[in-house]
Amino acid sequence: MWLNNDNCDSEMVSGGFKAVMKKVSLDQLVSSFVSLKSIFLLICLSMGNQAANAFTMKMTKTEFETLSFECKAIYSITRTGRNDGFGDFLPANQRETWRLIGEKYGGAWHYCGGLIYFRRAEISIKKWEKEKNYDKAAREMAFSFGRMKKKPGDKTSWAPMMATDIARARRKLGETEEAIKMLNSALRYNPKYLEAHVEYGLLHYHNGRFENAKASFMKANELAGGASSQIIYFLGLASLELGEIEEAKKYELEAAKKGYPLKGLKNKIEVYEQAELAKQTKN
Repeated sequence: MWLNNDNCDSEMVSGGFKAVMKKVSLDQLVSSFVSLKSIFLLICLSMGNQAANAFTMKMTKTEFETLSFECKAIYSITRTGRNDGFGDFLPANQRETWRLIGEKYGGAWHYCGGLIYFRRAEISIKKWEKEKNYDKAAREMAFSFGRMKKKPGDKTSWAPMMATDIARARRKLGETEEAIKMLNSALRYNPKYLEAHVEYGLLHYHNGRFENAKASFMKANELAGGASSQIIYFLGLASLELGEIEEAKKYELEAAKKGYPLKGLKNKIEVYEQAELAKQTKN
């Protein structure tokens, strides 16, 4: 095993080397004839869980194409990315720049890989496979998030985005408290981060807290300037669960006019009205 950006990055090596040198004196190293390669191996092992986060995933071309340009660039400069055939994605003179960007955001290839694990979970049929991929997604993204230098109010930071995506994966696993922690982190770094408010709304909705869900969707709708048909659709769903039928119908019509394709809300409204009519007829 040799060190590279995919298994032990520069910060990890630096910190690990200090940890090893505290435990092993120079005389001991010399007398034991410990090779440089062995020292590096000790460094990785001394980092415990960090070493376990070696970036070793394999990505298909189709999966690679679903990534943003930033993630494509960052993934392509890793050993794993090169082995998968994406090493030529960037011109040679840009690769060092993107390596530094990846390092800046906590080894962002882990985060980008997490996005792929999440998508794999979404299309998995077997429950165990879904859970396995959601868990991998959360762990890979959390690895980058935990190592990234974060500063509240920094609009260039990936912190709110990463935290929200981790929360989404935790919600899918039914880990509500962990999801809440991550969403609170996202909003601490950027109180106006739209996706965090949407995800908070979904978290509340799936846990039966419909008033809170509607409040979160209302905030998201405000931030989106009323332009998101999906958020408006979610507002309709929350309103229906609260028994606010006219509100639900209004949001359903608005979402449809904006091109939202799903008809689930419309069907739910029809079922609700039929049930109410049946009650009235019975009485």
